[in-house]
Amino acid sequence: MIRDGEAVVFDYETDRNVVNVLLGWVSKSDVYIVTIGDEITFNFAFTLKKSSSGGCTSTKLTELEMSGATYETSETSDVTTIFVSAGGSQY
Repeated sequence: MIRDGEAVVFDYETDRNVVNVLLGWVSKSDVYIVTIGDEITFNFAFTLKKSSSGGCTSTKLTELEMSGATYETSETSDVTTIFVSAGGSQY
């Protein structure tokens, strides 16, 4: 995963085929380029807004645009699942 020409740190859970990425703790808009092997490349652009409640500060994903992959966001958990496939296998 690349942002501004630099690799982004992520965690890959092999047992579930899940990639976890911390997008940040400040309000910002950014674009990441994801490359998996030689066959899959997609981009996602996002906006985070900082929020505070009860003395805790966090960020909320307020905008997400994807090109090169399909995705869905769960309304109950705020988890976004990105569907990609290579060589007939879906990840």
